[in-house]
Amino acid sequence: MKKLFEDSKKRNNIIFGFLWTLLTIGLFMTWYANWCKTYNTSLLAISYKYGFTSRGLIGTIYQTLGSFLGVDIWTYGAAKNFYFLCTVIFYALFAVAMVIALRKAAVEEKKIMQYLILLLTIFTVPTFACEFNFGRIDIFMLASSIAAIILLLIEKAEWLVIPLTAIGVMFHQGYVFMFYNIVLVILFVKIIDSDKNKKRKYIVIMVSSILICSALFIWFQIVFRGGAAQYFNEILENAKLVGRNGKAHTDLIRAEIQGVDLTEEEKIYRYCNVEEIIAWVVLMCPYIFIVLRTFVRLIKKQKMFWQKMKYLALGIGSLTMLPDFLFKVDFGRWTYAVICYYMLVFILMIALGDRDFIEETHRDVKSVSGKVFTPLLFAYPILFVPFNDIVIAELVDRVCILVRSIMP
Repeated sequence: MKKLFEDSKKRNNIIFGFLWTLLTIGLFMTWYANWCKTYNTSLLAISYKYGFTSRGLIGTIYQTLGSFLGVDIWTYGAAKNFYFLCTVIFYALFAVAMVIALRKAAVEEKKIMQYLILLLTIFTVPTFACEFNFGRIDIFMLASSIAAIILLLIEKAEWLVIPLTAIGVMFHQGYVFMFYNIVLVILFVKIIDSDKNKKRKYIVIMVSSILICSALFIWFQIVFRGGAAQYFNEILENAKLVGRNGKAHTDLIRAEIQGVDLTEEEKIYRYCNVEEIIAWVVLMCPYIFIVLRTFVRLIKKQKMFWQKMKYLALGIGSLTMLPDFLFKVDFGRWTYAVICYYMLVFILMIALGDRDFIEETHRDVKSVSGKVFTPLLFAYPILFVPFNDIVIAELVDRVCILVRSIMP
């Protein structure tokens, strides 16, 4: 043990791992509400037993697992325990991805990588532990992308990226807007930066993934939308069995099983959405400025067309979220997805050893280091967690309420 701590590299890794673990546990215990919303429990009643329907994968896994284990799954306690187990597995998968990225980073980038990992942890753990998103389908979609990212980082079994991204769409077709972008941009980076043989492999993986995910999206969103309407009552009753206090999220089941379009019903939240996104941009402008400046510099720095396209793709990859922001109302979820995208881009590009990206990141760090506001800049993000669903975050909501109260 003494020799272990004499090695400064190993000592730093142990200290970071200990602090990271404490932070994760502390954040989870702070925000875990020990209950699950009816929206998330109702999903467990929808399965492929009723046809290859939208959002049917998670219910299929739940019901199949229950049959295999021979336990009564039609209780709220069973549903909550299932989601708790899935959340723990997600955090473990997230930790594995971060450790791999950290190990791949050069010694000079270790501290930057550690900060980025801690920052993403601060955003991620409370979001999926809090009452709004505990058991939310987002955790399964993000897990699909993280698993694909791990394979691309270690460069093993990379063909599995194709079924993993397909699984993401099977959890929810909104995957193509929310978390598919990070997989696509990393594949694009690998296509540009790899040698001829690997380039061909990554092109095939990317094209195959896009074709399959597009086909699944069209099937779930258009072709089979409401294709299990005859089972509505059965699914609703099962949803009540697993719901808290015997309740079910009827609107969710109407939308997925009967194909009812709820867009008109959601319009009442649009004014709130506009207010909150403006407040969010204002409050987070220091970080937005740093990220925007990084990509502008990277693009300007490149002399070759495809290198410019690489950094342009990385910079605008979050625009896949635009349809959600324009037509849907869960701005808390969309905002987390955007932040998660950029945090993963920085982490993964450093892990992949992209010299230009690393140089700009060092430049960013140098520009904010040693300033009076530096500690505040590092601590500030924790004020915004957890992300909710329609409301972006409690702090943002309070700022909007305050502005409304003083406006004439």
